[in-house]
Amino acid sequence: MPIKLTKGRNISLKKASQQSNSSPNIHRVSVGLGWDPLPSPTSIDADAQVFMLGLNGKVRTADDFIFYNHLRSPCGSVIHKGDNRDGNGEGDDETIIIIP
Repeated sequence: MPIKLTKGRNISLKKASQQSNSSPNIHRVSVGLGWDPLPSPTSIDADAQVFMLGLNGKVRTADDFIFYNHLRSPCGSVIHKGDNRDGNGEGDDETIIIIP
């Protein structure tokens, strides 16, 4: 079920289900970033990134930083779908998929 996150809103992925005390059954999270291009010569390039943290709350190695130049985590659970440098096109311009 898609959830659209708006500015200033938070969503807990660990929140208990409304009908039971169990966690929701999340199979995949897709985070999309979209923007519209500005007229030339001004441009915007937004970049989606993920820092994978260990139990100590810190990045373990550089491989745990997923972005346009490092598209997949070593374990395959985080996938960056590629860089969009100008915001052209409909929908999300950059997408990151997280598979718990």
